[in-house]
Amino acid sequence: MTVEKLGQEMTGAEFSEWLALENIEPWSDVRNDIHVGRVLDMLFRINTPKKDWPEPGAFVSDWWGEAAEAAKKRREEAQKSSMARFIERLAYSSFS
Repeated sequence: MTVEKLGQEMTGAEFSEWLALENIEPWSDVRNDIHVGRVLDMLFRINTPKKDWPEPGAFVSDWWGEAAEAAKKRREEAQKSSMARFIERLAYSSFS
């Protein structure tokens, strides 16, 4: 079926239902990416010491950059808190 014919035969409500179903139970490439990521994660963990394990989901493709942006934000927050602890220790040590 062509996109034009589909647009003529499918209502907006029906299309919304299909989108909702895709969000609940993906059948697209996103699902395949998740499955491949899980297998890669398992193989990595089997062959790597626990201290070197990445965060969960590290092997799942991030096509839209959402995970990368969240990771960047976590790193920035960690750097800020590390800097704050350093300044706090420095301040206390200078008065001792």
